[in-house]
Amino acid sequence: MTLSYRPVRLGIYSDTLVPRADGVAVSMEAAGRALCELGVQLEVVAPYKSKSHQSTLPIRSVPGADAWGRDYRLGMLRPTRNKPEYDVVHVHTLGPVGVAGLYTAWRRDLPVVLTWHTDLEVYRQHYAEIRLAMWLAGKAWRAGLGAPRGYQNGCTEVQNLLRAVDLVIAPTAKVEQQLDDLGCEAPTVVLPSPTLPMPAPSVSVAEIRRQLNLGVQDPILLSVGRLSGEKNDELLLQSFAELLKIRPDACLVMVGGYGDRRRVTQLVDRLGIGPRVRMPGVLPRAELAGYYLAADAVVICSISETQSLVAHEAEAAGCPLVVVDPWLYRGHERTRTFAPAEPVGLAAVIGKTLRAPDSTRRWAPRYRPAPLEHAEKLLALYEGLASQRPPAPGGVAAVG
Repeated sequence: MTLSYRPVRLGIYSDTLVPRADGVAVSMEAAGRALCELGVQLEVVAPYKSKSHQSTLPIRSVPGADAWGRDYRLGMLRPTRNKPEYDVVHVHTLGPVGVAGLYTAWRRDLPVVLTWHTDLEVYRQHYAEIRLAMWLAGKAWRAGLGAPRGYQNGCTEVQNLLRAVDLVIAPTAKVEQQLDDLGCEAPTVVLPSPTLPMPAPSVSVAEIRRQLNLGVQDPILLSVGRLSGEKNDELLLQSFAELLKIRPDACLVMVGGYGDRRRVTQLVDRLGIGPRVRMPGVLPRAELAGYYLAADAVVICSISETQSLVAHEAEAAGCPLVVVDPWLYRGHERTRTFAPAEPVGLAAVIGKTLRAPDSTRRWAPRYRPAPLEHAEKLLALYEGLASQRPPAPGGVAAVG
């Protein structure tokens, strides 16, 4: 049996988009660009207008509103008579836009792929809106309103979502295990996410230290990621307070958006570490590259990471990396240092990891996997799914 190839028409649904610095937006952009190089005709549906995003992909902007107290937008899809002609739908998030993508696929009997980017069980502990959405969905589905295809009363809301997709992509073996623990019945493929190439640093190490008001020998401990509970920032700050007892000249630089800035700043004040903490916010990637070079160590305290592009970026910069998640350490023993997930032990490991600043260190990217390699594997999956259904006009032909 052979597959007569025509360009795959792909609908990508996401609640996030670059320049947001989260891993979903960055990896989706990298994969999307590579898919376009392979001739895939794709459209990204996202709640961002052309003036508020930096994506190079074809975007179908849908209405959205900034979420109060959050660093993301809530999309609002309205019913439309236009029927997008897709061969495959790929959903990257489970916010309003992502869920709308699932329903688009179900109503039109299209194959749907879901990349499990987020540890939903951890996130629902920190985001009331996720708990509310899952509760409302469960109530509606049990009442027979909008239930996913193949809905079963005995399954959880997450299990019912997973049962209704044709393929789940797990970025890591850790995610594959999480999906198994959740009772995922859909076929699952482990496919590591790509990342965008890091541009050359736009700012020098000396300039960064000047901006941060640090001496040339003050060790910089860098954390990159949203400042919010699921990233375990409480452990990060408590361990830094312990680190200052043995390295009072150290400085913690927390790069990222403010998921809950007031809580973070209150904790910094309570620990009395404010003079040695810097929070420059979200940085352009060219500037972030300079921060990686300036750092004497990078620490990842989160145990909810599903792909951890930050870890790969730190390694590409030749920066010592400390992690507390065993899954982030496994298979990377040569380039990462494991530490216990408690303040005193973590501080001790960081103290041993910090080394004298190296002005000769250069950015030497080692991207794993290459975006084009990732896209080729994705395309093979899309073609396999599309061949199992009658093709849309001009789309992928059926197996013959």
